[in-house]
This record gives sequence, C-alpha cells and structure tokens, in this order.
Amino acid sequence: MVKWLSKVAASVGRDLLAVADELHMGRAALRLGMAQPPLSQSITRLERELGVRLFDRVNRRLALTPEGAGFIDEARASVLHADAAARLARSAGQGSAGTIRIGFVSGALYDRLPRRLARLRQALPDVRPVLVEISANDQLAALADGSIDVGFAHPPFGTGEALTVTAFPPEETIAVLPDDGESGGVSLARVAACGLILFPSTQGPVFHAGIMDTFARAGIKVQVVQEATRP
Repeated sequence: MVKWLSKVAASVGRDLLAVADELHMGRAALRLGMAQPPLSQSITRLERELGVRLFDRVNRRLALTPEGAGFIDEARASVLHADAAARLARSAGQGSAGTIRIGFVSGALYDRLPRRLARLRQALPDVRPVLVEISANDQLAALADGSIDVGFAHPPFGTGEALTVTAFPPEETIAVLPDDGESGGVSLARVAACGLILFPSTQGPVFHAGIMDTFARAGIKVQVVQEATRP
C-alpha cells in the first residue's frame, strides 16, 4: 500500500482526489484543466491495478465505494505529504529551511546566542539549529572544515582563514565571590585574595590572557587555584 500511495501521489493522486471531490468526471476534468477521456482512463487504470472499484457509476453520476472511501483518505494524506516535501525541498534550496550548526563559547549563552536563536525561529521557522559548545580556537578549525556553519567566539582569532566576522559590543566580565554580607564594589585585590577558579587557557587563550593581564596591569599578583573545564 505504501508503494502504491507513493505512486499515486506522483502520477494520478491529484486526478483521483479531484474526481472524489467533484463526483463528476466533467467537473473534475475542468478543475484539472484536462480533457475528460484521459482522466477517465487514469481512474480506470488505477482501479484495475488496485483490483478494486473506487467509484460506482450510475447515470453519469459517481459515488465512492467503501473501498474507494478508505483509499481516498490515505491517498489525500500521501499527496499532502508529497506537497509538503516539495515545499521543504524548495525552501532548503533557497536557504529558508534545513539545519544550521552553531558553535559557541559558554559566555554566548547569557545574551547573544538566545537573542539570535529567537530571531531565527521567528524569521525562518523551518531552519533547525544544532548547538555545539566548543572553545574559540576549536571553532576556527570547525568553521574551516565545515563542521559548523556559524561560531560565537572571543576575538582576536589569530587565523589566516577567510572569515566573515560580525563584532558585538563588549560585555562586562563578572567575578563571583563568597557572600561576606557586605555591599558595594569589590576591588581586584579582594578578588585576588580569594584566588581564581578559571577555565584553562587552552579553551579561551585570548579571554584568559585578558583576565590575567587585568591583574598584572594593576600590579596585583593572582593565582588560579582551580581550573574548571567542561567534560
């Protein structure tokens, strides 16, 4: 049956549905923009190959047989599915459907990435994003070999690869400390006294260097007491 439904959708499915809707060969032929004899022959050929009568013919009027009524429901669903598949294929060819693979660093999860995913869903609902969390350096390699299509990373990139880069406004770097009950600002010295829990430099060398350089330019020694890496 599945094989037949596929064949119906490709050849006589629309003919069959037009006749079922109109229950009149002449009106169905007019709706399809074709002559009546080829339409009648198409339905007769389908009945012969299925081995069942789809329509009863009485005084030039048509009525669906029980077999025809059951078959029409499946045929209609098959034609609708074929139409949807064709639309999706055309959309994919135009870039408005399919899959986009997005690499990101963890910092992008707070604002930049969610905002753009929301806009993507609104503008291109048939595009399915696949998210991959990888470091900035690994994103460059993934972009070069086609493993991802778009990346959210910390610059500069230090690569000779040809990339189209969109720069976002800079964001604040936030330090999280134990609650000591005090309010107000926290100095770099206070942060350094606690020690840093920081990601490995290999995962974001530029960002890592920028954090450490902030302390160095202030003349404050700081130690990374624990590295926190993702699995």
